[in-house]
Amino acid sequence: MRPQPILQSPPRVDQSPQPIEASPVFTISLAKAAITAQAREIDGEFTVLQGSGARPMWVGKRHGYGGLHAKLLGDGSIVVDSSGTAMFTRDVAFASPSAAGAVITGRACNGRTAWLSTEAGETFGHWQSRGLGDGQLAGV
Repeated sequence: MRPQPILQSPPRVDQSPQPIEASPVFTISLAKAAITAQAREIDGEFTVLQGSGARPMWVGKRHGYGGLHAKLLGDGSIVVDSSGTAMFTRDVAFASPSAAGAVITGRACNGRTAWLSTEAGETFGHWQSRGLGDGQLAGV
């Protein structure tokens, strides 16, 4: 008698995507200028959300981000209405929270300390240092 082959089914592997902790929403505000903007980290990029406010003009010292501010005004990503209020017309990804903060405030900005989470008041830098940035899983 020949031995019967043993049929085994491959082990089942759950391939459903694991939930990724979403970045909290971060806010930056300029009370004197009545400007508030919101952003979150999406796919490793600091993304300012549509509807966020910004300074309508660059007010700081000549800086590379001044050119970026002008570019976003020029391409319609930021529009200035008749009352002089500037607003983002779409979500815009930035290379860093400092670049985003500079464009919004119209001057140099330390984005790691200026952006605060709306839930806990935690700075972006502190949140990122806990290892939760760039879409990492919580608790891993």
